[in-house]
Amino acid sequence: RVHGDSTCSKMRLAATALAAVILVATAIAAGRQTPHGVVDDACHAVVPSGSHLFEDEFGALWAKLPEGELRAMPNCKPTDDAPLVGHEWAAWTAWNYPAGIASFVGTFSVPNKPVQQPQILYTFTGLQSDNWIPEPSSPSSKAPPSFDIIQPVLEYTDGSYTVASWYVTIDNSYVESTPLPVLPGQHILGTMNKTGASTWLIASQVVETGKTTSITVTRPRLASQPWAYVTLEVYGASSCAQLPTEPQTYVDLSLLDDSGAPLSPEWTLHQGEVNLCNAHCVVNTPLNVTLVTTPGAQ
Repeated sequence: RVHGDSTCSKMRLAATALAAVILVATAIAAGRQTPHGVVDDACHAVVPSGSHLFEDEFGALWAKLPEGELRAMPNCKPTDDAPLVGHEWAAWTAWNYPAGIASFVGTFSVPNKPVQQPQILYTFTGLQSDNWIPEPSSPSSKAPPSFDIIQPVLEYTDGSYTVASWYVTIDNSYVESTPLPVLPGQHILGTMNKTGASTWLIASQVVETGKTTSITVTRPRLASQPWAYVTLEVYGASSCAQLPTEPQTYVDLSLLDDSGAPLSPEWTLHQGEVNLCNAHCVVNTPLNVTLVTTPGAQ
């Protein structure tokens, strides 16, 4: 009987452990992929195009929707800093202008669809308050508390492309405007314009249709966004067939300082820690960048 009780106890413990594993796996699967990591679904919000995000006196983030309704945005942090297999910035350019960039505009192409489905791909231009990059060795706990990024983002998932305008922080929310569907061969006009001392317009326009999805954000921390990027981010890809074979072009880039004077970025080139298929960026001119995901391409 003692032996039997011991066996039953071990079986109960094993069952409990298995249930815990299943719960953890389910929680991870339920998370939302964003351009800066996997977060709990509750930390992600989609707001109508034209919404205005702002910070109240207590530091909480709110959205004023186009019809005037006020909606509280999530106030939470990523809870799991475990390595994210197959997730990182794969290739990017970076440039720092310490005085702060006041405008970053450019047109980027929508490449062909991958032959095989990755979990998700993001490509974007972006402006950050700090040069923190999401990589396996750099979890969100290493990001400065005031970190943020504004970005017009092209997303590929479930066999389709969409575009949306994002505002991402580590200590608050992961917010995007209502996504628009786009097709390979079309082009996105991505806009980040400083319209006030700490206010930015982030807009993503489909050039061929004229349709736009945008948000405006007002927060004290947005007074200076000195880091600029052109980026490819990859989730859950293990084969070159899960990346586009066509290069993605970023052309007619325009960066301005606070006086409206044009800037000429001196891009540095970077690849991720676990780079897939030699994905890389090519700087053709300071205002023309190509993202390459074809193995062997230069």
